Amino acid sequence: MDWQTDANLPVGEQGAALIAWVQTHGFFSFSQSEWLLEKISGFLSSVHPSVPVLGICVIAFILHRNLVRVVILVVAMLFVLNQGYWSELVESLVLVAVASGLAALIGFPAAYWMARFSKNVRATPAFLVIWQSIPSLVFLVPIAAGVGAGLSSVFGAALICALPHAVAHSLRGLQEPPAALLLAARSHGATHAQIFREIQLPHAVPHVLRALHQVAMAGFSVSLLAGLMGAPGLGAALIDALDTRNISLAVEVGMVVLAVTLVLDQSLRVVKS
Repeated sequence: MDWQTDANLPVGEQGAALIAWVQTHGFFSFSQSEWLLEKISGFLSSVHPSVPVLGICVIAFILHRNLVRVVILVVAMLFVLNQGYWSELVESLVLVAVASGLAALIGFPAAYWMARFSKNVRATPAFLVIWQSIPSLVFLVPIAAGVGAGLSSVFGAALICALPHAVAHSLRGLQEPPAALLLAARSHGATHAQIFREIQLPHAVPHVLRALHQVAMAGFSVSLLAGLMGAPGLGAALIDALDTRNISLAVEVGMVVLAVTLVLDQSLRVVKS
């Protein structure tokens, strides 16, 4: 059985080379992402907390038209502010927002291309199903080992974990219109652009919003796991509480994590009417 282990496949070396290549030649490098996240977080942390609280509440009300959700958001964010974790909240929201936005910008065109040119347009590709089931640590640990534990590694892992959700939900929305409806539109001379704008896009919007919800929750979970490797944020506070066996700190940070989760969930959750 030695022949099975004598010549190991160079999986680790190739993965390290890929991360180094992306870091050097990528159109959006890790250092650039960390600079962008720090600038946005610094700006939002410098303004009065009422400004981002009001902005998030206005966006949530426009999306959902639900005063109960707005009240939940206000209470959750005021609780985080009261406990002294406002900068961590801002950092988490910025990380999730940038990763979600970039995942949507990449995922929706990819989903449109797959729906437009795939032969079996009614089936979700198997690689997306497998990709969504991969634990986030599989991506987070190699990136953190290559570029260091920080905002850039958390952002990279969050983006990688978010992409399959964005593509899968967008693809499901583009596939939702009945085949008979699409055939009728084509038979009446509708172009691909008209079909996309008038039929597919309205069906896809709720699925894209659900994708943003999944992406946000996945990105926040990655940011918490990054605390295991020394990344700043709420994850680091949780690890400190575990290391020191500080029960009061653990309860405090746990309630703050719950409040941040409520903010993300209630802001982006789509309720089917």
